[in-house]
Amino acid sequence: MKPLYTAIVTLVASCAFLHDVHAATVTYTQDDSDYTIAPTSSFNPAPASTMGVVYAPGTSYGLQTGEAPDQWRSPFENVHNSAGATALSDGGYGVGDWASLAYTSIQGGGSATYNFSSSDILSILWGSPDSWNTLTFWSAPGGTGTDLYSITGNSLDLQTYGHDLVVFTMTGGTFESVVLTSSQNAFEFADLQAQAPLPAALPLFAGGLGLVGLLARRSKRKNATASAAA
Repeated sequence: MKPLYTAIVTLVASCAFLHDVHAATVTYTQDDSDYTIAPTSSFNPAPASTMGVVYAPGTSYGLQTGEAPDQWRSPFENVHNSAGATALSDGGYGVGDWASLAYTSIQGGGSATYNFSSSDILSILWGSPDSWNTLTFWSAPGGTGTDLYSITGNSLDLQTYGHDLVVFTMTGGTFESVVLTSSQNAFEFADLQAQAPLPAALPLFAGGLGLVGLLARRSKRKNATASAAA
């Protein structure tokens, strides 16, 4: 008879190769709360490729800071006049050193493509979401393969001229690239990050290891009891 712990490990290994055949769906959460403490840094990855004018790491344009009316607006800007905020020329408010924080900005007619390892979560600090901002998830690198999901700024729950931290979660599939486009000025964002999914069999594997440990402890106690009785 095959030992129980061997059967558990075999089952875990088999589950690791199962695939979900259902179509991918995407949900998102959105946080539009004001900064109470000024952010001190931001993460702006270099795009794999760009078209048009894109202010980003690795491009000749570099990153943008601050705001220019009707041109671009920092995603680190507060929407409301919270404590310590500084009034801006076009009605928004800044907090602390917001103007010194660099962010990525896609100008009208431009696009930026970002590649990731197979991922199921994407977070982005989306500044002033607009109807002309589009974010699309693709199944393969370089914005190729299957168009899994696409959303425009005006489709979010809130469309404010300040910042919106949006976290997208994909179920039933993964993406390997996202393409951000803007038909007019501008698509401003920062802190674009993706997260690879946990292996589907990981919880089962952890449970299997726990059971193996439990069986080992029981076996040890049984042997100790038998020795004492002898």
